[in-house]
Amino acid sequence: MVVSLTGTLSAQWDMTMTYEHEYNTNPFRAVQGTSTWISGYDLAVRYDFEKSTVGYFGNYGDFNRLASRNFYWHQLAYWGASGNTTWGSTIEQRVNTPEYNRYNYNMAMGYFTRMFRVQTVYLRLSGDAQVALYPQIRDFNNLKMDVGLLANKSFPTRTTVIASGGVHYKKYLTKVIAYVDTSNSMQHTSIRMNYANPVQYESAPGITQFDWRFRIAQSLTPTTGLAVQYSQRQLLARAARSIDEIPYAAYQESEIFDDPMSYNANGAGVELTQLLPYNMTLKSAYYTQRKTYTGQPVYVQPDVYDASMNRQDHSRSAWIYLEKTFYFKLLREDSIKLTMTYQWRVNHSNSYWYNYSLNYGSLGLQYDF
Repeated sequence: MVVSLTGTLSAQWDMTMTYEHEYNTNPFRAVQGTSTWISGYDLAVRYDFEKSTVGYFGNYGDFNRLASRNFYWHQLAYWGASGNTTWGSTIEQRVNTPEYNRYNYNMAMGYFTRMFRVQTVYLRLSGDAQVALYPQIRDFNNLKMDVGLLANKSFPTRTTVIASGGVHYKKYLTKVIAYVDTSNSMQHTSIRMNYANPVQYESAPGITQFDWRFRIAQSLTPTTGLAVQYSQRQLLARAARSIDEIPYAAYQESEIFDDPMSYNANGAGVELTQLLPYNMTLKSAYYTQRKTYTGQPVYVQPDVYDASMNRQDHSRSAWIYLEKTFYFKLLREDSIKLTMTYQWRVNHSNSYWYNYSLNYGSLGLQYDF
């Protein structure tokens, strides 16, 4: 359930308070998942200058049956626009409970987007740079830079073609340590924080990855639209680090668990949009993706892994979304949006700890005034 209240304090100040309530059968994508209700409390305050805006955003997550996973995330942002260029900077922090404070992080980022047109093709050039610091696991401190280009072309047949590509670079700020795992006589280089016998240091690696995406959207009728998409990621050098001794994949914890720069991947999907009577919109989608991790060994059993093999995953997901908006005039031009969402996801892996499934359902109510 999402309840959102938005109000204008003055000509320059805006504030939004949102309450979210959801039910998830496996929020942390574990082999043995725990179902729980999750409450989210959001606050957003912004002040508009003539050509720029400053804002503060905060979110507290409350897990009904998993109280040790509660967290607070907040961000201070400053952004603006000049002509066809938008730019901004953010500083954010996540604070977890003492049991999970190893996942705390601090992050700073700057970004820009430039829109322009070449004949009948619309182009968007974007770039960003960010620094991420993990106070409890400094081996993951990193600098990341991205640059991407998106092209959008529409045709009289009511067809739209979208193509995009990007290059991503990540540099760790600390050196990696090589350890010997005496439990199974395997030698490997990874982050094994439970070991106390470092063998040698290697230079901090730099990771480069290229990704691209191609999407075709077609209007089938005045009220029906269909889109198909294909995407691919390819590592060009090295691989991201991973924490091997933590036996589960955490959902949205941070990039240390499922960093997009730790695998090669290809995926495809289809989306259907249907406009219904009474200002209702129905959307549904199905996606599939295959990943090959280049720096993670395979857990053949819960506590035994084989460093001679790399982890490989195949994920499938489907979702359906229904939206209805009511417009009326009370304080000014107001609206109430009702939403309903259901999502299913399953992940098959050759590594024991990454086989999971989940179901997610939510109801939403958003009031804008």
